[in-house]
Parts: sequence; C-alpha cells; structure tokens
Amino acid sequence: MEMEVNSPEVPLAASELADWLDRQGADVWWSVDGDWLLNGRVSFPNTGDTLAAEIRRIDKPLILYVDVEDVVLPPKVTADNLGDLAYIDQLRQDRVFRLRWASSPPADHWLLLEDKESAELYKAALTDEGD
Repeated sequence: MEMEVNSPEVPLAASELADWLDRQGADVWWSVDGDWLLNGRVSFPNTGDTLAAEIRRIDKPLILYVDVEDVVLPPKVTADNLGDLAYIDQLRQDRVFRLRWASSPPADHWLLLEDKESAELYKAALTDEGD
C-alpha cells in the first residue's frame, strides 16, 4: 500500500469516526495496525460496532491523513463524508484509513483496515455451526 508522505492532515472527532463505523454495519470487520491504545483495549480483528464503542470511550480527537488522490477535502470531516476519504487497497479492495491521535506526534500514525477476509471466515464459521 503506497501512502503519501506529505498527505493532507484533517481533524476528525472520535464521535464522527465511531458514528461512521456504526453505519457500516455489525457484519463489517476491522483491524488496527500500529496503535497501542486500541490494541490494548480491543482484540482484532473485530466488528465495527465493538470498535466504535471503544473509540467513543476513549473520546480523543484524531488526525486523518488523506491518502486519496484527486479528492476535494470537505470543510469538516464527518460520518457523512468520511467514507469518501478512504484509501482502497488495490489487492483486497478493503478500505484503509491512516490516523493518529491528535495528541500524538506525527510519527505515531496507525492504520484502520477493513478486514473482509475475517468477516467472511466468521460468516462461514456461523454457517458451519448451523449445519
């Protein structure tokens, strides 16, 4: 995955990210790579609703790195327009966001990755249990 070193940085409220994750549905799974805070509180991969609840508990402002080319940045990033700023992994077609907690230095960025493979495995396991 190639992400820009000098990507635009935009503020993102934790509540907006949490609301957006909730809107994706409970059957969408996510992983976090590189954030000690979330990784210490939530097992990954996990569902968006579980991750959203933890982000609401933490309730710290975030910085979103916009790694999408040819996108017009909105005046404010909200749950309504956050999806437009997702980087799409070309191999897996998963959505990816590069973030950091606003209080952390820029080098402490981390990835929020959609995990379609884990979601499919979970659905398959549920189907197998029903047989």
